[in-house]
Amino acid sequence: MADATYDAIIIGGGNKALCTAVYLARYGGMKVAIFERRHELGGALATQETAAPGFLGDTHVSIITGPWYWQPVREDFPDFEEKGGKLGHNLCGGGFITKEDHKCLPIYHELEDPSGERVLKAVTEYSGEKDAETFAKILELNREDGAMWQAFLQDLFNPPPPPGEPTATTRWFNDYIKQPDALADDSWRLKRLYQASNELWESKGLVYYNLRILKSAGGQSGHMCGGLALRLLHKRSLGRQTMFVVGGTHNIAHAYVKIFLENGGQFFTKRHVNKILVENGRARGIRLEDGTEVEAKKLVVTGIDPQQLVFDLLGRDLVPAKIVKKIECLTRREHMINWGTFAVHEPPQYKAAAFNPDIQYVSVLYLASYDTDELVNEDYWRLLDKHHPSASLNIVGYWADKTRAPAGKHTFLVEEEEIPAFLLTERQWIERGKEWAEKVVTVMHEYAPNITWDNIIGYDPNTPYACAARHINTGPAGHLSILDSIPGQSYPWRPIVELAGYKTPWIEGLYCTGSGWGQGAGGTCAEGYNCYKIIAKDLGLRKPWVEKGRPW
Repeated sequence: MADATYDAIIIGGGNKALCTAVYLARYGGMKVAIFERRHELGGALATQETAAPGFLGDTHVSIITGPWYWQPVREDFPDFEEKGGKLGHNLCGGGFITKEDHKCLPIYHELEDPSGERVLKAVTEYSGEKDAETFAKILELNREDGAMWQAFLQDLFNPPPPPGEPTATTRWFNDYIKQPDALADDSWRLKRLYQASNELWESKGLVYYNLRILKSAGGQSGHMCGGLALRLLHKRSLGRQTMFVVGGTHNIAHAYVKIFLENGGQFFTKRHVNKILVENGRARGIRLEDGTEVEAKKLVVTGIDPQQLVFDLLGRDLVPAKIVKKIECLTRREHMINWGTFAVHEPPQYKAAAFNPDIQYVSVLYLASYDTDELVNEDYWRLLDKHHPSASLNIVGYWADKTRAPAGKHTFLVEEEEIPAFLLTERQWIERGKEWAEKVVTVMHEYAPNITWDNIIGYDPNTPYACAARHINTGPAGHLSILDSIPGQSYPWRPIVELAGYKTPWIEGLYCTGSGWGQGAGGTCAEGYNCYKIIAKDLGLRKPWVEKGRPW
């Protein structure tokens, strides 16, 4: 006999699962319980005092956001922002400095520069009229009422189409490449990012910037990356929309939890689920590590990675051999990152401000180079489990958010790709974290002479090892994106064709979400929202997107 009973049980309280939970509770009218292994809900929506007391640092991938990250949630839960989901932005969303000459290009945020006039002027000053014309075409493509942006939203916030049917973006691209002045051609579906970006831009600085942004999204410059080349045409890949969560990304988790509790939800932390209970081909509940069994009258949702689902919570005996084989073959070792937080007395003062003073107010600033081969070589070195000696750093600054540091002080985050966590011991990672911090200060000092150890109050290196220990979904590598973003592991087949529809076809009532599904890593609500869409279709629950006439 079960120790407790709910309509729906959710395993894991991460970003995606929280989204599914609030929809099930409010629009599904269900009694919902979340069971989370860690001490708090939120998963990658994590903010802590790490670098120094009083300085807040985001400890996972959701360090930056876009206004569309939680777009359906904001429409369906109008109190989401006041409960914690407030976004902020700097004058510039993105930008870069080329180390050879300390020239720079700040990409003005679209809320500060809605017409694009300022950013096009800056592009012209940096690299000339040809690149400015290309940039203008990209801005035109990205009108929010335009076909490309609407296709992007439809793919992001809808479950994938059935196998063999084109995605909304594919249909748009099929039409777009027929235009005589199209910026891309048919080969971009599988083209390497390095090739596509070099075709697009005249300036090697812009090539580097574009490649480095997509590297943060899991795209390796020298690989085919599952259609990621098409993202070169998105303004989000140029930094025009980059935002941050005021007070840290964990405030998004707070917003979800408040809504969840108001709608009758319950959650239990430090409760490790070690088995999904299946009877007569249907998910009936869960067993906790302490032996407690909890019944699910209608469904179970997992917010974990596909490997845990198949090998740990179900076990090979409950999974078709074909599925087991495919999950065993998934790759997850090409996207590990150090993203450490630094607490400082004063923010970086860049030499490049002499070229354009607005470079001081960039959310995500890339320390770039005209040597774009550096980025490709970094990828190849990592395939050999080695770290390239170059330093392709990006600096995430929350200059407009006064809640992240004590008055008069500042904090910023530095990101650089790394080797898998399992290659070094804990002691070696501790030493590597110190070495990495020394490297960051040395490199940044060349761009901003005031970045010295006298200016630094504290730092947190946040290595892949720390990531793997904190978030077990990232696997033994500490993989930022859960799975590599390569053809065959990307939308619409992610993680595998049989599971891409957010449920297990061979077990009734068992649904799946998390960053191993859909469009993949990132703080968006998409995978949790899409999971609810599948459940609502199966069980006849309320569909707010239909009620409000949204195509997504």
